[in-house]
Amino acid sequence: MRRLSRRTWISLPAVIVLAVAGCTEKKLGTNAPVTVAPTVPAPTVPAPTVPAPTVPAPTVTAPTVTAPAVLASHPAPTPEEYQEFGKKLEAAINAGDQETATRLYRTGDLVERCLDSLGLNFDQGSPTAVEQPTMPDLAAQFIGQVHAGGTFTFLRVVTVDGQPRALIRLILPDQSVGYHELMLTRFPDGQIGVQDMFTFATGEMLSQSMRRMFLSLGVRTEPGISERLTAWEKLYAQHGSRVVSISNDVQQGRFEQALSTYRQLPTELKQDRTIQLLGLIAARGIGGDEYVAMLDEVRKDNRGGTAGDLFSIEYFRLKGQQEECLGCIERLDEAVGGDPYLTYLRGTIFFEGARYAGARAEFEKAIEQEPTIQGAYWSRITVALKEQNHADTLDWLQKTVEKFNVVVEEQDMRANDDYTSFIQSPQFGEFIEWYKSREK
Repeated sequence: MRRLSRRTWISLPAVIVLAVAGCTEKKLGTNAPVTVAPTVPAPTVPAPTVPAPTVPAPTVTAPTVTAPAVLASHPAPTPEEYQEFGKKLEAAINAGDQETATRLYRTGDLVERCLDSLGLNFDQGSPTAVEQPTMPDLAAQFIGQVHAGGTFTFLRVVTVDGQPRALIRLILPDQSVGYHELMLTRFPDGQIGVQDMFTFATGEMLSQSMRRMFLSLGVRTEPGISERLTAWEKLYAQHGSRVVSISNDVQQGRFEQALSTYRQLPTELKQDRTIQLLGLIAARGIGGDEYVAMLDEVRKDNRGGTAGDLFSIEYFRLKGQQEECLGCIERLDEAVGGDPYLTYLRGTIFFEGARYAGARAEFEKAIEQEPTIQGAYWSRITVALKEQNHADTLDWLQKTVEKFNVVVEEQDMRANDDYTSFIQSPQFGEFIEWYKSREK
């Protein structure tokens, strides 16, 4: 059973488990069970769809190079097979079935193709194993996030440039949200698996991000590779150790050092999407003006696309510009083809502006569309508490307890200022009596 829980706003877009960023997060609040209902039992700012951002052209332009395509066995997966694949992957991740999920993601195949694109080959039995690149198993990473309280959801099959993709939503334990699209193929062994993945938070294919990760390694182990690199790739390889240092510092919570190192990078690298997200994670860890300034920097570099809306949601919320924030959410919702979690987020913005009728409607709509969004239930209760609608509070408390098997302690409710008026009403006594009868 779950206790009444407290959630806080945490806004960083979910960096989808790239080895560079690793889903690092700073705990601004707690998601561990506590015994009081939340003040704003609500969401965090999601990181929805991010088509490739429009970045001002740097002096040295980063190339768009992905891993070579798989020599697929025909026919290509059909939309129906995409649908089946998405459901199977969701079930495997949520069940903690790492073997099945790993087989579906086939991250190892993607690593090999990225290395091939750089002309690098590593014998796994080689004595120089220390120099061999490693890539966290995406399946293990996602299962870990779900185990810690996140959710992994296959939303639907979408069509991009005439080709189907499986749209996935990942809600991290801190409630920040990421989306990615899976491009599938039928591998030579006849199995359908992930060929590449478009990560909305970075606005590019996973293979692009991985390929850059291996550049520094390639230059160290294969000196001749430099002749095959573009000017931008050479620049990245030159500063690769700094990028690794930033990532390590972020993962160890050394945010000031990480941001300081990030600031020292050439402008061309600071405009790289993955590196820029590392800087944003570090700034969020520091908080305050540093975070707001970095958000502004990132959103401006990504202006004109969905990525700009993504980063602008939290920026406008922190600046108190709610209409601008709502506009970003509307565009993001349209870009992903509709997501109840964004409806829930929209309700939270209404709530923060004391627009309770609008908040109530959005929370109820989110619950109707996706009944498992627990935060929407708590937010709906909070609206009833604010409006001092005691019958409504009773109704939604009962619904929430029934739906999520929440543990309720009477003394904890009495200690929570949000319930002061409700406790003085007859409905509070009705709720306690109802709850005790339910325990029998």
